[in-house]
Amino acid sequence: AIRELFEIRLMSTEKALEELAKIVQEITEAKTARETKKLDIQSFTTFWVLKEQGLDNHEALSRDVSKCFAENPNWDGNSEEMRTLKSALYRLLIKTPLGDRMMGVIDRLLKIQSEMRKRVEK
Repeated sequence: AIRELFEIRLMSTEKALEELAKIVQEITEAKTARETKKLDIQSFTTFWVLKEQGLDNHEALSRDVSKCFAENPNWDGNSEEMRTLKSALYRLLIKTPLGDRMMGVIDRLLKIQSEMRKRVEK
């Protein structure tokens, strides 16, 4: 996205460099956090998504969310498990200050986890 804006001259060189520096910093921060927390990639991804939402208890919450996925291993191909998983995620996240963003966060978590499963299976 940054490259495209830069190429069509909607973004200055200075602004593009600032945006790229932010991305590099975020990647570095994510790698350090993953090493420090000693989480598998799926748990860490959940941790990072919840952290991005500004939740104070994102670490503990990410462990609970990961447990919900583990308890429903066939959620991606079994409609009953998908309902059970979504229900469990709703119960966990309704207690947070996400408010109207909760459904979007749940959808994002499901999409990311689904994509990761597809990549692992290949």
